[in-house]
Amino acid sequence: MRYLTFLLCFALSYWAWFFFHNEKDPPIGDEIKQSIAVRTNGQSPSSRPFPIATPESRRQWTDLEYQGEISIEYNGLMIENTLRGLSINRKGKRLLYLKNAHDRAIYGVFGMRKLLNNGREQLVYLSTSGGNHCCARFVIVDMAKSGPKVIFRSADYDVQIGESNDDNALMTFDLEDDGRLEITQKTTFGLGSDCPEVSNPATYIGFKYDEIEKKYVPMRRASPTMEQWIDERKDRVEKENAIIEQDQFPESDCGYVSDLTAVALYNIYIGKELEGIDYVLKRYRALDYTSNPPRFSQKATRNGALKVVKDIKKTMSYDSLYHAIYSR
Repeated sequence: MRYLTFLLCFALSYWAWFFFHNEKDPPIGDEIKQSIAVRTNGQSPSSRPFPIATPESRRQWTDLEYQGEISIEYNGLMIENTLRGLSINRKGKRLLYLKNAHDRAIYGVFGMRKLLNNGREQLVYLSTSGGNHCCARFVIVDMAKSGPKVIFRSADYDVQIGESNDDNALMTFDLEDDGRLEITQKTTFGLGSDCPEVSNPATYIGFKYDEIEKKYVPMRRASPTMEQWIDERKDRVEKENAIIEQDQFPESDCGYVSDLTAVALYNIYIGKELEGIDYVLKRYRALDYTSNPPRFSQKATRNGALKVVKDIKKTMSYDSLYHAIYSR
């Protein structure tokens, strides 16, 4: 009897597991279709543009917006947004499938935007992996009649950032005023276990469409508003340095190192590695906490700067984005 009870429990558990992991995405019912028709006045959702870069704003970042519709048709292709990913089909045949970053059933969002100035729109798909600190992932697909082609995948460069609304941004700008937009995404750099994740420095990575490779690749050039962003961090470093040199505690050790590292990363990711490292070696300041009271120390400064540089170089040794930039 116990054996039969065990088999029955096992069978019920297996059935529950099988049902959950093979749950199909809900069909597109009339109610959803009507809702889409109302919101778009009967037109295809893909016809709604993203913000257009005007001459006044062309050199400023523009946030991409997302529709998150269940399915739309574009250029003879059917785009179906499902719980586990986004599928692009033609006449019932799947041409491309973009797996959702989340390991459970949850919708990503997508939108259409003219990025390449080639007479058609590109699809931008955003999905998140869940959790408090990770990760928003982007894929851009060129929607050609010959078939969809992936031209950017943030995971290829490990450019993945936290899930707060401020961070879920893929922004565009036009450095050359040619209508072909560059893109930028924020990424974070881990300082290690001694500092909370909220202190991890961030920087913006620029990507430019490469006609030879037919995809977006990292560019050795700063995006338009980065100089102001970096200048703010340099100012904070100088204020902290003045405090430390007067034998006073910095406002936050982790925040101070974060600003220093952010400036270094900014230079490294635009191809100026030596300038980035040199900035840390010259501008880092530290107190000697073994003295009582703690005092500004040249020895502690030198050792601290070398440690920050060592941590940066260690991360760069396996950073896919770094290798992509310096292999060109």
